[in-house]
Amino acid sequence: MFKGRQFQTDALPDLLVLCKFGKTEVEGGGFRSLIASALELSVPVLIGVPLINLLPFREFSAGLAREMDLSEIVSNPLAAAERLLSHWSPMSETKTEVA
Repeated sequence: MFKGRQFQTDALPDLLVLCKFGKTEVEGGGFRSLIASALELSVPVLIGVPLINLLPFREFSAGLAREMDLSEIVSNPLAAAERLLSHWSPMSETKTEVA
């Protein structure tokens, strides 16, 4: 699926799920390159963002993110999934899902 922090293009996942956009990502390291690579290859990304890191995440995502409050996901997971999927289509040329 991915080697190091880059995807193998012959085995792309349907979705990349990361625990959080943390301090390392804020500082320019961590999984930033993997997130960018996923988006370049049209793989949607689901990632938790602590409130303290929200501004740096918004700067990194450059307007491509679709934000959801955790309470939305917990209270109605099906509606949350539908909302996320409505922003991403495998046939679209601009698949820009970061949440």
